[in-house]
Amino acid sequence: QRSSLSDGTRLAMQDHASRLVMASQRHRRPSKQTFARGASSSSSTDVLVKRPTPLWTLKATQLLIFAANVCLLRYITVYYDQLGLTRQQMGLLLVIMPLVSFFGQLFWSAVVDRSGDYKRTLIGTSLAGIVVVFSYLLPCVKGSLGVLMVVTLLHGFFASPSGPIVDALCLKVLAEEGVTKEAYGDQRLWSAVGWGGMALVAGQLIDIFGSSAMFFSYAALVLVNVGIIAKWMPGQRHRGSRSSSEEQASSTAFSDVLQKFEARWLLLNLVLYGILMALVENFLNVFLLQDFVGTPTVLIGLATAMMCAFEIPVFKYIGRLWQNGRFGAVTVLMAAEALLAVRCLLYAALPRSQPWLVLLVEPLHGLTFAGMWCATVEYARQLAPPGTEAKMQALVNGLFYQISFAAGSLLWGFLVQRPPRGLGFTRCFLLDAALICFWLVAWGAGWSLGRRKR
Repeated sequence: QRSSLSDGTRLAMQDHASRLVMASQRHRRPSKQTFARGASSSSSTDVLVKRPTPLWTLKATQLLIFAANVCLLRYITVYYDQLGLTRQQMGLLLVIMPLVSFFGQLFWSAVVDRSGDYKRTLIGTSLAGIVVVFSYLLPCVKGSLGVLMVVTLLHGFFASPSGPIVDALCLKVLAEEGVTKEAYGDQRLWSAVGWGGMALVAGQLIDIFGSSAMFFSYAALVLVNVGIIAKWMPGQRHRGSRSSSEEQASSTAFSDVLQKFEARWLLLNLVLYGILMALVENFLNVFLLQDFVGTPTVLIGLATAMMCAFEIPVFKYIGRLWQNGRFGAVTVLMAAEALLAVRCLLYAALPRSQPWLVLLVEPLHGLTFAGMWCATVEYARQLAPPGTEAKMQALVNGLFYQISFAAGSLLWGFLVQRPPRGLGFTRCFLLDAALICFWLVAWGAGWSLGRRKR
């Protein structure tokens, strides 16, 4: 009987021990493989962000995108010149690029707004852009204007969406994750670092290795950016793709916003401001090289670096004006336009024997561009209905960088010719200042009338 009791006790103890082991296994933390299997077996419509987006990835992406773009946008005319293209052919290609980019931005931003997937869209378009950019080096492209135009079309379509999509992502991340210590400008200032720094480096690389260096530099920077996006940037920002009814409601809301006076007046100002600013942005280097005595090439790079250097503090601190309620975005826009008129007057007054004096004017670029851009992005963010953030930023970006700059290039390209074929640079700067002042008065009066009607 003692032996039987001992055996029973032993069996009970073994059974209790086995239950403890099973319980401990049930409560044990699942392995990475188990979590991955569970995540993969879940519904595709239940995709959630598992971790916040590191803010440094937004800064790095801004820096790398603009550093890569300056390699081509600043020096593509060097490549055209080596191909022996005429000014008319160069002008045609320089107009095609921004127009195609405008529609490319709208298309890819609609893809992002519909799917919520910033990550795959950025990676896909970036890799496709690299392939297209390397096509510029093919003999068949160099030897045919028609083929070159096709490559330019594809380049504009695939390389265009990165800027506005990243802008929209910055705004979305800052809003969704409740970031209070940093604003959009804290992320965007790194674009000035990338643009200004790489403008100097790319010029040196092209002098040493030839025009092909611009394409390899572009590809290297974009690949680094793709690696950062793939490694650290989360995927979809909301629960899967939206239904057709949600998409229709979002499109309707977006259309309704564009019917409002505030949106139309903002976009009209953006287009006209871009046309008036195109004289400075697109022709300042030509002005320095052709109208001044003994302008060294290094001054062109220094002027660009000076402009970008003064963008940085404006990007960093301008947002505090409307965050603290001291000034609204519209007030900042008006101040930027007034300073642009002053900037044009100073260019016209520069003595032609002292090209280095242009460096004293370039600090104004900080507010005339960075201040204007931050205020525009902020106002567009306020206007954009939920789910249309990328589309709104693409519209703003495309209207300013593509449509208005293309129109401004055509307008000022004709007017800056020496008399009697044109007005010359001095008169163009004076005309630009007068037009800015006229539009500034008209735009301010429009805001006043529009608010009274409301």
